[in-house]
Amino acid sequence: MSTDRLALRVEVPSFKYEPNDVSWRHPFVKEIDTRLEDMSRFNTLCLRVRAGEKATTHFGIALIEKDGTGWGTSVPLTTQWNEIRIPLSQLVLTKVAMLPRGWPALNPYWLPIPVGRGGKDDCLHMENVEDVQFSVSTRYFEKHVEGPHAIELESVTLEKLH
Repeated sequence: MSTDRLALRVEVPSFKYEPNDVSWRHPFVKEIDTRLEDMSRFNTLCLRVRAGEKATTHFGIALIEKDGTGWGTSVPLTTQWNEIRIPLSQLVLTKVAMLPRGWPALNPYWLPIPVGRGGKDDCLHMENVEDVQFSVSTRYFEKHVEGPHAIELESVTLEKLH
């Protein structure tokens, strides 16, 4: 990381309690509302990220549409800073956390997949994407559940690569 940039560090001391997932979202639709018509021209999700702990070998990222449908992937990590490019065509239907969480947490943790979504011909509709969700979860590093986990995220962008 350069000295003129900051990164978000998310740490999890342990995964003793269910649901063994720490997820957070960034709603960005208001930031780009004047460019929504441009969303479909992007084809690559770009991240600058690293593991904050050696045991954190992966984390999850998902783009979430207006109806709550999540399209995501597991992102491999090392303790070195990496520029990772993920073709949007490689994102698959994925469960996402119901965020924000109310108190007490009476609702299920995972958002149900909307009716009619996830069929054979269904795919990500970039013009409907409103949020990006990040997850540090044992579902991404099942062999290294014990001990602390962390990721450090410097940037997330959408790009059009040829």
